[in-house]
Amino acid sequence: MLAEQGVPQRLLAHTPARAPHLPGATVHAFDYADADASRAALTGVDTLLMVSAQAQVSDAVRSITGTDPITLADHLRSHPPTA
Repeated sequence: MLAEQGVPQRLLAHTPARAPHLPGATVHAFDYADADASRAALTGVDTLLMVSAQAQVSDAVRSITGTDPITLADHLRSHPPTA
């Protein structure tokens, strides 16, 4: 797990009190309906792993970022590993 390796994490949660308590992690409120607050919560984030139960994740990502989301497979294809 990332937390066990000391990797800093920013957990974004609709209900922060329900977020897991992980060593070195900070928790921030995140709501798809509040694009400004969501942008603020993502400021400074270089890598995002998004796990959501929302059925409209693509629409949410589009409303927050202004761009279409890509799949992990698409990202990996466009960023091949370096030797």
